[in-house]
Amino acid sequence: MAKVLKSLNSLNKKKLYTNHMKKYVLAMFLGAALLFTTNKLSAQPGFEDDVDDVPVDGGISLLVASSVAYGIKKFKQKRTI
Repeated sequence: MAKVLKSLNSLNKKKLYTNHMKKYVLAMFLGAALLFTTNKLSAQPGFEDDVDDVPVDGGISLLVASSVAYGIKKFKQKRTI
């Protein structure tokens, strides 16, 4: 009986080791895949030199101002309750 239990215990250790190794290999594969694909993911086409730049601030300042005003309004409402 002790021989059977000893062999079962060694099987469990081998199973845990293989599960650990599978996770390690998977993590290494995913890390390598991310490392080698970053250039492809962040690549953007180049522009010609005669392109006019457009300012980003078109309506963002109005959105920020309205968000601040709305936040102040909600803060005052919550404070009075």
